[in-house]
Amino acid sequence: MPKSINLVHRDQSIFNIQIKTIPIPVDSNSTLVWDKRLSEIRGMSLPDDVVDLNVRTLTIKDDNAVFYQTTKRRVTLEVQKPYKDHVLSVVLEDSIGFESDMVHSLELIIQDYQPFISESVQDARGFCLGNGELVTIASRNELTRTVFDLRTFKLELSIDTQTVGGRKDTSPMEALAMLKDEAPDGIDLTVKTRKVAGLRGKEGKLLMNGDSTLMYLWYFPGEGYSNHKPQIEIRLIAPETAREEADVIWKTLLSSLITYPVPEEIRILNE
Repeated sequence: MPKSINLVHRDQSIFNIQIKTIPIPVDSNSTLVWDKRLSEIRGMSLPDDVVDLNVRTLTIKDDNAVFYQTTKRRVTLEVQKPYKDHVLSVVLEDSIGFESDMVHSLELIIQDYQPFISESVQDARGFCLGNGELVTIASRNELTRTVFDLRTFKLELSIDTQTVGGRKDTSPMEALAMLKDEAPDGIDLTVKTRKVAGLRGKEGKLLMNGDSTLMYLWYFPGEGYSNHKPQIEIRLIAPETAREEADVIWKTLLSSLITYPVPEEIRILNE
């Protein structure tokens, strides 16, 4: 494994809501962070079908918030909740007319956020956001994507879980197999069974884009509609020239994953 990896990009969503934490610079404060974001919103270029962004500021339980129109029929709501050294940023886009539902959805997310007390005190049981975590019931859609910059190449990691509702019509492995059948000369695909964190899933390695890109994939289909064993998809993308290093990183990643038992109160709530 590389001794150091630089994080260059990270995004995550839960319930289709974009969430992140923004560190507050030493020479700044949460008010200045919010003012900067408002300035960026007001300076946005108008979409083709929008005459006015219709920027409306408000407070949601004492936290700064803003509505602005992103298309003719859709509106975006952004909220920032301040903490000692960072702010929690929560963003949701939905159809015009559902503003009250949007506010309620963001209130639920914000109330489940817990900042880390310190870097050494992290129970890692929630949906990690860098400076804190969301400790909540299992959701329909949880996705985190991270891009790392190593000394010699870039690496992209994504983890996607579907913990409530139906499964995808086609599994990633089936989709890749169909892709291979359509372009047998351009894609090299290997698939095998692999147990990760006590869950037996399918592991695949795909060589694509003219043999220049490697994609590693591990997929667990989930069991029924169980929140305890959700549908899980883990992807790692790296250049083929870094195959040896990427193989080690992928193997180390999968062997490091563990599962936590679902608390009894959440089990009851979701059954």
